[in-house]
Amino acid sequence: TEKENLANQTLTMARSLRYDGGIIRSSILLGDIYARTNRTEQALQAYLEAEAKVISSGNRAAQLTVQTALGDLFFQEKLYAHASRYYHEVLVLRPNDYRIQEKIGDAYLLDMRFDSAEYFYKQLIIKYRDEGNNPRLVQIYQKLANAYDQNGDAGKSLYYYLPIEDLVERFGTSQERGLLYNNLGRQYAALRDFPKALEYFQKAELQCVYITCDYPEVMFANMGIALHNTGDSKRGIEYLLKARAILAARTDKAALSNLEHLIATVYFSNNDLYNALIHNNESIRFAKETKQY
Repeated sequence: TEKENLANQTLTMARSLRYDGGIIRSSILLGDIYARTNRTEQALQAYLEAEAKVISSGNRAAQLTVQTALGDLFFQEKLYAHASRYYHEVLVLRPNDYRIQEKIGDAYLLDMRFDSAEYFYKQLIIKYRDEGNNPRLVQIYQKLANAYDQNGDAGKSLYYYLPIEDLVERFGTSQERGLLYNNLGRQYAALRDFPKALEYFQKAELQCVYITCDYPEVMFANMGIALHNTGDSKRGIEYLLKARAILAARTDKAALSNLEHLIATVYFSNNDLYNALIHNNESIRFAKETKQY
């Protein structure tokens, strides 16, 4: 592009004159152009050239720009340790930059360094709590809850879901409450506290009386398993079949394969071998059709 050609010409001229200020500005501009057009290696080269000059130049604003850009570039490439290193350098120069603190927390979280992530997120939690910024507070708690959930730590995930529950029940919409109750039910189910799981799935179902639920089949399946695990397999199967009807109407064969297997398991655990066999065969058929088998 014309802008890119001009930046390259300016950079070449600045190099020939050994004009560090021109090299810094042109390299940053080129880095931004390359980053926006997903030319990661070229962006990295441009930003690193700027970095080599910027620290000795004493241009603090340019240094912050370059180090933030390098952090973002490494974060995008999932090189989280490199990203957090650059973000930390920014934080040394600008200690109260909460946006950068969150980026550091995100990098640590995705690098599975949960304790370090919590350290930075907790500072944000204090800030947003003092400001009464409930939407941002929920977002930070949700990041931690999701991370522990995906890592299989239902107890720690629940620890962060509980303050979300307090905020959403006071300030949230019916849709947000429905989603939250379903998530809380899942955590209790993972902890094998099935009565508590059922309580939250029922609360999620109640929200769907007032709003259109996004994924009713998920809620019905969760309810079905919770009812089965609390000794009411008959009603549990009714809910599982409701979920099955939704997936069948959508012809979602991959999801049907998993659900049919679940239904077969519930029937088998209740010694209904006839229905267990029927649904198991359906599970196999859908799995073959979607190449999961």
